[in-house]
Amino acid sequence: MAPRISDDALLKTNAAATVLLGLPAMVAPKLWHNAFFMKDHPNNPELGRFWGLNILSCGASALIVSDSDNPKAKKRFLKTAGAAWVLAGALTANNVRTGAQPKESGTVAAVGSALMGGALLAGGLRKD
Repeated sequence: MAPRISDDALLKTNAAATVLLGLPAMVAPKLWHNAFFMKDHPNNPELGRFWGLNILSCGASALIVSDSDNPKAKKRFLKTAGAAWVLAGALTANNVRTGAQPKESGTVAAVGSALMGGALLAGGLRKD
């Protein structure tokens, strides 16, 4: 039987991952853009900062929910965040397909997002 990862650990992992994605977009949007998109893809640093802020807000929400005594809220958050990560993986894969994102970094980001989403969904759907 696979080891069981607690809901709190999943929520905190989600928070850490969102910080790792969002903070660079806020602090250095041009570098972040260049790491994830093709050179000829239009860049909007202001929009990148807003994106980073939104991602950081999702991470902060995960930390707040992980500190809650409400197990139903934790399960709902895990399912919602999991679905968002899976969707992010699909969108990133599509960006690779259309040439907006490089194959190397885009594929890693798409697979990583899908794996994170799957783990969060599994925790959210698991009956305790």
